[in-house]
Order: sequence, then C-alpha cells, then structure tokens
Amino acid sequence: MPFPIYLPKPTKIHNFFEDFLRTIIACYIEKIYFWDDYGYIDMDFDEEQLIGQKYNPDIDYWFED
Repeated sequence: MPFPIYLPKPTKIHNFFEDFLRTIIACYIEKIYFWDDYGYIDMDFDEEQLIGQKYNPDIDYWFED
C-alpha cells in the first residue's frame, strides 16, 4: 500500500493571472520588492499587503494579519 501524501489546500491570492502581474509589477515600481546590499531580493511585507489589497480587494489572503 503506497504511503499517502497529504498536501495543504492551496491558498488563493489572485483571481486572474493579470491580477498577479499587476500586483507584482506594482510592487517593483513602488520599490516594495528591492535588491538588498548583498544582492538578494528583499521586500517590505506590510507594503506588499497594501498593494495586494488594492489589486485584489475580494481575496481574503490580503486582509489577514
């Protein structure tokens, strides 16, 4: 008998691919996603949440604490 694999239910964070792109692009434009001093990408989590709320107002993920 194979070992069962239990995966968590995926979390919906965008309704459409276009919403995903709008959110990501806005985060780059607003410098919410940025390169740190060591050359790694970093982000401002609080500001990302605000952009996510703006472009995805009906998605609960963006309104969780």
